[in-house]
Amino acid sequence: MGAVSRCRFYCSELANAWNPVCVGQVLGVIGKVKLHPDSEWRLLLIKHRTPVWQLAGKHTIYRIDKIVVIPLSATEAFSELDLEV
Repeated sequence: MGAVSRCRFYCSELANAWNPVCVGQVLGVIGKVKLHPDSEWRLLLIKHRTPVWQLAGKHTIYRIDKIVVIPLSATEAFSELDLEV
């Protein structure tokens, strides 16, 4: 089983398991954080970036301009994210 077919299998399983909904496009994942030990986990995503440097003509260095914070708790709903679709 190749990497592409393996990805299709796992992605379809994920879709069936959690019933994800597309809320927009993000440009990267920063990670997950807890702002306080008693708070819920949150996911930090890159919403807008600006290229600032080019390395060896192939690799672009970006400045992160805007992020979005999404709660990872099923009990906590998130408001409108204003992401590009």
